[in-house]
Amino acid sequence: MPVIGVAQNTGGINFDNQLSWSQLLEKANSESKFLFVDCYTTWCGPCKSMERDVYPAREVGTLFNTSFISVKIQMDTSKNDDAYIRSRYADAAYLQKKYNIYSFPTFLFFSPGGQLVHKEVGACNPAQFVQTGNNALDSTKQYYSLLNRYKRGIRDTAQLLLLAVTARRLEDKQVSDDIAKEYLDKIVSNYSDEELCTPERLAFIFAFPELLYKTGSEGRYFKLLYSKGDRIDKMMKSDISGFYVANIILKEEIYDNIMKNDKPVPHTPDWDGMRKNIERKYNVHYADTLLPAAQMVYYKMKKDWTSFAKLKDEMIRKYPPKKGGGVDGDAWRLNDDAWTIFIGCDKKNVIASAIEWVDISISLEPTDFQVVDTKANLLFKYGKVREAIETEKKAIRMAAEIKQEHYVKEYTEVLEKMQKKIPTWPVK
Repeated sequence: MPVIGVAQNTGGINFDNQLSWSQLLEKANSESKFLFVDCYTTWCGPCKSMERDVYPAREVGTLFNTSFISVKIQMDTSKNDDAYIRSRYADAAYLQKKYNIYSFPTFLFFSPGGQLVHKEVGACNPAQFVQTGNNALDSTKQYYSLLNRYKRGIRDTAQLLLLAVTARRLEDKQVSDDIAKEYLDKIVSNYSDEELCTPERLAFIFAFPELLYKTGSEGRYFKLLYSKGDRIDKMMKSDISGFYVANIILKEEIYDNIMKNDKPVPHTPDWDGMRKNIERKYNVHYADTLLPAAQMVYYKMKKDWTSFAKLKDEMIRKYPPKKGGGVDGDAWRLNDDAWTIFIGCDKKNVIASAIEWVDISISLEPTDFQVVDTKANLLFKYGKVREAIETEKKAIRMAAEIKQEHYVKEYTEVLEKMQKKIPTWPVK
């Protein structure tokens, strides 16, 4: 009853918590309403956000109270379950087994006749959930209705695309793979490049990037992304074309030449030859950006720390690091590479270079206590024990100021090791 009270007071969804599963089906049928089932668990954060932020919304209640019989079914069990929840255990087990419910929240939508017509997963905002409800009422957008048409051989291009994307989102892998392959083989080939440049048709390849990688640089979509990248990014409101183009070039022109069975090749790669091929096939930009990153990965896997540090220093001089960017920014990458040296390398000249990297990182982001901790550990490994201890104390103070108690505890343990001259790095 508390759930119903909250919904009624705010204009949100009125959930029925009295009827059995069979009675719910009968009520939906007699009132010619669809049945909406919220499959949730007690431990699910996104489920709680739906309960808190979405179900009480007036616009959600207006649609669902008019067109649906709504019910919440708890899919897990806990010692705090009341008699009503326990009475639904059998219903929950039946639904989970019959409809393969393993992600939460899962939303099931049944027709008035009791047939499952639509399914969605994951939390969303009120406007998105209203759209989900409207899709469940529309036979041209209901997932299982579209799937049944597909199995009967009915092919509508727009609906086929919607079905493929929805199947992927619902983790219905076999269905999504089959439809995506058919869409690529039989439909895309009939379009001109200009006809492929629509948000709906471009959304397909971004939903199924593995097909883009499978066809590689010879595929139509790659050529489209490479030649019309600026236009596509503007249309999709995302810098996505360069990402896929770069990854395909990276695989075909670099990784296939430096890796074998997920391990670095034993011989020295022909870096100059790869650069020339990339410049000839594409442009200098891809050679300048992709090759150094691949070399860094190669040297790291080979534990060639001298080459790793030398290349890092060259990149810093060529492309001076900039502020901002968070964990994807220059400051954090400097810290990450410096920590890699701390963990894996014992050469003092290389450790000295890594200390210079974290000094640059600190100058860019002076409030990042984690980078200060990295510097302290590098100083300690280098042999500057007194300076390392003072730097680690600073990292502890910085973490404490913003109440990062976990890091305070961790860094205090590191400090104690430094004071006792016990290695803070992995020792074989």
